[in-house]
Amino acid sequence: VLSATNLTFTVTDAGTSYTMTDVSDTTNLNFTFSGDESITVATVGVGTGSASLTSTAGSILDDASNATAITAGALTLTAGGAAGSVGLTGANNEIDTTATSLTASAGTGGVFVTDSNALTLTSVTSSGTVVIKAATADLTVATIAAGTQAVTLEATAGSILDDASNATVITAGSVSLSAAAATGAIGATGANNEIDTTTTSLTLNTGTNLFVANTGDLATLSITSTQAG
Repeated sequence: VLSATNLTFTVTDAGTSYTMTDVSDTTNLNFTFSGDESITVATVGVGTGSASLTSTAGSILDDASNATAITAGALTLTAGGAAGSVGLTGANNEIDTTATSLTASAGTGGVFVTDSNALTLTSVTSSGTVVIKAATADLTVATIAAGTQAVTLEATAGSILDDASNATVITAGSVSLSAAAATGAIGATGANNEIDTTTTSLTLNTGTNLFVANTGDLATLSITSTQAG
């Protein structure tokens, strides 16, 4: 039994992977784990405490079950391998989270996350595809840097909102933003509330209003809105 306000583990061994089956806490623990191999995550629950998982040479992978999740306040996921990924494409392979903010970094494997809370994307850096979904609430975007790769953001039951700073931008080869069909918006009216992007291809699906400011020429623009009128 370990008891502390903060717990930090740094592990190096000759193995090929780590599996995090169950880390549970009821006192809002700040939890940090760093290892030199890929980390497969089932359940990590630290309430509103922070959680940070780092694979210095591999990936952060899901246990292929949507019933297990990482629950935290501020969540940081770092896949340090050149081909490292945070989650994977395919059914049940995304990292399942219930967090308030996400900082993620990955190699060419990309970032695949589904969150069940109102989530702020503080910083997402990836050399591969980025797919992030908010299943029940709004998704607020600060910085996403994906080079020429594709970025897909979806707020199934809410809106995709900006962090009210024009200095933070979604940079990608293509950007797809989808808000809730009936009531969701992309961006908001008012100074600095539009979604800031730098891309050549935009796909926008919104239930109500749409506010986007893009830097650079657009080769492709697709807009779908279910708003009447």
